[in-house]
Amino acid sequence: MWPFLTSVVATCYLLGVSTRRMERLVESLGVTRLSKSQVSEMAKELDEAVEAFRTRPLDAGPYTFVAADALVLKVREAGRVVGVHTLIATGVNAEGYREILGVAVSSAEDGAGWLAFFRRRLS
Repeated sequence: MWPFLTSVVATCYLLGVSTRRMERLVESLGVTRLSKSQVSEMAKELDEAVEAFRTRPLDAGPYTFVAADALVLKVREAGRVVGVHTLIATGVNAEGYREILGVAVSSAEDGAGWLAFFRRRLS
């Protein structure tokens, strides 16, 4: 599968572009048909890329500064729109560059959620 096409489809999905409009966009890129199996393959590739990012080694440390915050996002779960907390940690490495250290979805922004987040990231 083309990495560019996977990126386009993922971006459209995240922006809430309808399936019909996405099909027209993909056709304008020269793809005549996008099957369900192709979309499934793209989703699998995206899942693998996200997991690789989330579990990558943090070898640019030590981090002179670390910030942690949450962003509440609306998502569709079982046909309902609900708010989920996206926990995000960023750090400044020894060279002075900011880096995303970790991202996770949690049902709440509480002590237990953050403790689990950092334990998973440091394991």
